[in-house]
Amino acid sequence: MSSPLPKSCGKHSEPGTAHVVWTHSQLSELTAPKDGIIMSEPDTPPKDQVKNYNNSKVGNWFLASELAKRVGEFGILSVTQNPGNLKTNLMRNAKGMYYAA
Repeated sequence: MSSPLPKSCGKHSEPGTAHVVWTHSQLSELTAPKDGIIMSEPDTPPKDQVKNYNNSKVGNWFLASELAKRVGEFGILSVTQNPGNLKTNLMRNAKGMYYAA
């Protein structure tokens, strides 16, 4: 977050054309931790792998927000997106699953 690179990129780009895109998951939208991320968990992470995954995706959301505050003045956008809502070739070999979803 303290890297000079984003500021340098912003100086050499038209405002709003430099982007940092973070990925989260619909799971993080639906099941974000009620009390937030417990900050002691990085030292003793839960055994629940779904919770670990969800915490990492919620963390991406917070990082995107914080980076937006820090580099927005340089014309750099920091956004988060849910790839499950994007039309991509990700499911190109799983036609049945794509239509079931």
